[in-house]
Amino acid sequence: MGIDSTTRRIVEEHFTALYGSAFGRLGQVLAVDAAPDGRRAAVIGEVRSAWRDRPDTVLHLVDLGTGATTRLGSGGDVCPQWSPDGARLAVVTAGAARLVDPDTGADTPAPAVTGTVEYLRWAPDARRLLLGVHRPASGVGGGDAPTVTGTGADRGERGLWVWDTATDSVHRLTVTGAVWEADWCGTERIAAVVSDHPTENSWYTATLTLIEVAGGQRVGYRSDRQLALPAGAPDGSAVAFVESWCSDRGVVAGRLRLLDPATGQVSDVDTHGVDVTDLHWRDALWYTGIREPETAVGVVSGTGVEHVPARPAVPTVAATAPVAGRRSSDEIWSGTDTIGQFLPALAPLPGRRFVAVHSSYTQPHQLVAFGEDGGPRTVLAAGHDGDHRVRDRAGTLSYVDWLAPDGLRIGGFLARPDGPGPHPLVLHVHGGPVLAFRNRWQLSLPVVPLLVAQGYAVLSVNPRGSTGRGREYVDRVVGDMGGADAGDLLAGVDAMIDRGVTEPGRIGVTGHSYGGFMSCWLVGAHPDRFAAAVAASSVTDWYVQHFASEIGWFDVAFLGATPDTPGGPHFTRSPLSLAHRVRTPTLLFAGADDTGVPPVQSTEFATALAESGTPVEHVRYPNEGHVTRGQRAILDQHARLLDWFTRYLPTG
Repeated sequence: MGIDSTTRRIVEEHFTALYGSAFGRLGQVLAVDAAPDGRRAAVIGEVRSAWRDRPDTVLHLVDLGTGATTRLGSGGDVCPQWSPDGARLAVVTAGAARLVDPDTGADTPAPAVTGTVEYLRWAPDARRLLLGVHRPASGVGGGDAPTVTGTGADRGERGLWVWDTATDSVHRLTVTGAVWEADWCGTERIAAVVSDHPTENSWYTATLTLIEVAGGQRVGYRSDRQLALPAGAPDGSAVAFVESWCSDRGVVAGRLRLLDPATGQVSDVDTHGVDVTDLHWRDALWYTGIREPETAVGVVSGTGVEHVPARPAVPTVAATAPVAGRRSSDEIWSGTDTIGQFLPALAPLPGRRFVAVHSSYTQPHQLVAFGEDGGPRTVLAAGHDGDHRVRDRAGTLSYVDWLAPDGLRIGGFLARPDGPGPHPLVLHVHGGPVLAFRNRWQLSLPVVPLLVAQGYAVLSVNPRGSTGRGREYVDRVVGDMGGADAGDLLAGVDAMIDRGVTEPGRIGVTGHSYGGFMSCWLVGAHPDRFAAAVAASSVTDWYVQHFASEIGWFDVAFLGATPDTPGGPHFTRSPLSLAHRVRTPTLLFAGADDTGVPPVQSTEFATALAESGTPVEHVRYPNEGHVTRGQRAILDQHARLLDWFTRYLPTG
């Protein structure tokens, strides 16, 4: 079915306002690292072109005193890192490491390594760089070549190389297993997250491993949760890391722990209820994270493991290291707005100061220095002329909460148009399930202000399983996906009806990934509650998810069963098992190259709904993966979403 021309025009105007006047110059800042003296910052920012399908990521140098910006890259840049002496910048460009002189812009490429450089870390001696290198599997076809998988197929490699910048030489470290993340711990030891194999599935069972540069390695800590963000103290006295259930690699928020490399003892850190998403050593250990509805920053002084009375052990955690107590920390900033991009992050400055990307629902991203006299100071406003047009039509955002059927407090963010209600309400479900909505620009997704501008209220919920509420809150979704968390969402809808925000019969639902699963699940489990649904990258069949996805470990852990369990949750919690009950008009999006959630699941669900006579459309985008990144596809997806809600959940 074609998209209404008025709807397409509305969407094109919305995205032109967001990006059009920023073509060709620095837009969103994606990553920041500050020089040790605190005078300058290296940032990776988006640079969009009207003629490009995807934005470039480009290295820039920003003077933190004046905001003056110098472009130092041409595209494909990630992972900016200042040397500890502040003399050089290292960056990964198009899969290769390079050094940049911040004063002259002179470039020095690293010697070739076997594979693609994904990240790099400076040694405390400011001479050597640790390179995380990925060699993809050789059996992946291209053109007419076949793709080879199976137990005997090459699975590629994930290893570590060291670049000695003084001699301009590289050598590969001998490591048993696949390295996903790594950092120096002192000058002769490396702390790494290591699994047996380089496949995404293996990451979930990786260990924190200590690797000697001279040779040899040992497991420092093992858990039945996921381990991530290893950060070694420059003097080698401790390794900080985060432990938590994680839905996806790279999406980490959890408990901060310290490992003593000498004794193997592990200490908890009291982060005052913050689920940690980012770590840095700079004179002390800095952490950033989420405490719903706030973002917070703290510092752990010293590097040793302090023996203090520990909290009672959680019996479900199996560790290979003894727990040595709990350290304290000092919280130095918190706010209901947020810092960082996808997850909270910062770059430390001398003293208890830091620089970060700062935003809120109606405040576009800015590079801001915190901790200075007079309060936060805007260094660089990366927004542009069109932002105010989006902001002025985005309505208002408030944090709301309610009680779930079992009495648990649930929270979320309500974006609503100006003027009295009731409004049609779109229930917005995040991915994960271990993730969270935060008060950031557009609530992180352009769909929210787009819908509000057309007269919809949008309720973005953080049900049980979300980050920012501690370990026990996350644990509540494990083994019960589509159970009590679905009740949390429905209770939020009921609360909005009771408060006059909306009314029965005028409710829609949308979400991506786990939010897509939940959207499909809700319209089957509660066929009379929703007038329209839009689901993207959705799990609809847990059997297909287990056997065809690259992360088959996830469903076993989070459903609490294997797919061979007769009548088990792989069937009973699959939206496909309820497709015959669905009467809600449903629009489905999928990326043809999605390896995390195979797109055939959307095909299955769309076919089942069509056979039942339910209005359904299935849109599959070529050359797109789990997240839609191409500008043409993004425009089309939002136009179809708005058209679908306009048709089946009208505002008039």
